[in-house]
Order: sequence, then structure tokens, then C-alpha cells
Amino acid sequence: PWSPSVTKPTDNAISSTYLSHEWAASQTLEAIRKRRQNPHLGLRAYLGTLDNPGGMEPIMPGDIAFMYGLPGHGKTKCAIQWLDIHDRAMTSAGNDELSVYVTLDDSIEHIVTALMAIHSGIPRANIKRGNLSDEDWIKLSGAGPNAYAVRFAGRRIYFVGYSQQNSETLPSFTPRPIVSALHAIEREDGRKVRTIFIDHLHAMDTQGFERESHTLTLNGMCQYLKSAGAAAGWQTVLLAQAKQEIETRRDPVPTDRDVEHTNSARQIANFMIGLERPWKFKDTFPTMKKGESYHGIALGSATSDLLSAPF
Repeated sequence: PWSPSVTKPTDNAISSTYLSHEWAASQTLEAIRKRRQNPHLGLRAYLGTLDNPGGMEPIMPGDIAFMYGLPGHGKTKCAIQWLDIHDRAMTSAGNDELSVYVTLDDSIEHIVTALMAIHSGIPRANIKRGNLSDEDWIKLSGAGPNAYAVRFAGRRIYFVGYSQQNSETLPSFTPRPIVSALHAIEREDGRKVRTIFIDHLHAMDTQGFERESHTLTLNGMCQYLKSAGAAAGWQTVLLAQAKQEIETRRDPVPTDRDVEHTNSARQIANFMIGLERPWKFKDTFPTMKKGESYHGIALGSATSDLLSAPF
């Protein structure tokens, strides 16, 4: 149902769907050889506890991860920090691959203000309002080596979404135009897209897809994104809301059954990452833990940085 047209498969198309054991083993060893030559392949957690043996394995090309939490519990901030640290890690390693942040709700400019706040030390609210002193403005746009515009010129990051400056209308995104935009970035830039964050999964346009219910449609769209990522070698993180009723439970920690709008996230995803803000519900802070079916990350406070790396 996701094909733009129905065509009779050619003999070549059919023959590419099966391999003998010898050929499959040869292809597998070739993939492993490439990964050995590129030890930085994959999206790490950049958190010591999760990166240690027995923790979370890197999200590899073709993998898809769900990162979920209640509204206001830091999904977007976590993803932007993750994007920032991963891009700096790849730059430090001499890796030329691209990262793409797809925002289905906030404007692209809104997302970029978060990156600016991380590196300038200026409160994001001040940046968004333009409430900046001359000194702060120089930190962002000045010609000095520490100014954001100079220090991070040429970052290997692209954004897909609505731009307050360039978009005439608010685009309506389904998986197809997102995948088309990713391929267009690769063609125009000439480098490989590898890491993708898709924020506000609940805002995906679900109209016109087989006239199914919202839940079934979103499941299908997530499966489509996974299939597209597997074919293109993308490692993808989907940011999803957790169900609001979690707040009324005795222990309001999201599990992999609590992802809003989809009843089969666990079957689709290679990784499930649950975010919680314990300070919203209790006085004590549980330690970071790894569940049997998901990785849980407890965030200490509303303003704390989740991720850190020596770059």
C-alpha cells in the first residue's frame, strides 16, 4: 500500500530478494568489515551507564528507536542535545556523514535556538524573544572565533520542517515527503545522511492512508519509516508522547506499552527509550536503570543537561 504505483516485479527485482547461505555469509562479512573500518558507525547514547558493556548498544544503520515521555518531560531538549553531541563527536572523528532533525510541530528556528542556547550560555527564552544585550548578540552573530555563527559554521546538520522565514504555508508531513526530503538532501549535499531524529510523531499527518483509524495508520507509517531507513542505511529516532494517564499511576514511570497513538511500537522498534522526570512526582531520584524491554532515563531537574561528552 505504500508504493506510489503497482508494477509487475522484474526478474532482477525478484532475484534480489533471496540469497544462498554462502552469498549471504559473504555479504554479512562485508558489512562487518565496513563496520570494523568505521568504529564510529552507529548512534551512541553518550551516557556512561548506557554506553558501558551490558548497556544500550549503538543504534545502527537500519535501526529505529522510540524515545517517549510525558508532555513537558524533555523529549525535544534531550533529542537536540543528542543531535548536538553526536554531530560534534562525528566531526571530531573525521566522519563526514549528515544528521537530520525533522520537526513536525515546532519551527526550524525554534529548534536552532536550543542549539544556540547550549553553546552560548544565553537563556533560550532570551534568544527566542530577542531580549539580548550587545554582548549576547556578539556571542551569537559576531565575527570572533567563539561566536556561534563562526564556531559552528558548516555543521553537518540539516533540518526538515516549517521555517518561519522561508515557508509560505505550514507543510503537512507524511512519511513520503519526509523520505523524499532526506533523499534530496543527499543528492544536493553529496554526502550520506546517516542519523535522523523525527520529533512530535503525534503531529504526523494521518489523513488519506487507507482510511484506517489513527492508531493503525500511525503504526503503518512507523513501519514505512523503518523500511525506508533499512533500505537507505539510516539510523532513526522517533520522539513520541507517552499516555497522559501515566500521571495518575502510583509509580508514574513510562513503559514500552505507554507510547501514545501506536499499539505496536515494541514490535516496530529496535530500541525503546523511556524518559521520566521524577522531580515532578516524588522527592527522591531513582538511579538510571535498564529495564528488560526498554531503557529508562531519569532526568534530575527541569534544567539539567541530560547528555555530556568530552568535545
